[in-house]
Amino acid sequence: DMRLMLEPAIAELAARNRTEEEAQRLTEYCDAVRRRIQAGEDYLIEDMRFHWYLAKCSHNMVVEPLMPIIDAAVVSIANITRKELLTATVDTHQEILNGVLDQDPRAAVALHLEMNRIVIKHAKERSEKTK
Repeated sequence: DMRLMLEPAIAELAARNRTEEEAQRLTEYCDAVRRRIQAGEDYLIEDMRFHWYLAKCSHNMVVEPLMPIIDAAVVSIANITRKELLTATVDTHQEILNGVLDQDPRAAVALHLEMNRIVIKHAKERSEKTK
């Protein structure tokens, strides 16, 4: 819930405030996530780097101290969703990047986080049934 409250706004700030050099680096981080997933390798570090750098591109001094909290959430969520959302992670990261480049990332970030929320909800329901 907190990520859904914060990250669309952070991405919107990144879209407004990022430099061309930062856009290129964000593209590289997005591509790194895709390459790792396609290779069947662990992509968590690249995933965290993508979200961290997106926040850095916001150029907002309040956002940076929040990143350890967001990183912890990324790790927790990825441990639940990573097997079920591999293709979706690639696709939604690309849509977030496209949104940042086109100045309209909010919907892509919200979609990315909602997909995670649905998988987490189903995992929780499965876990409760096995208790």
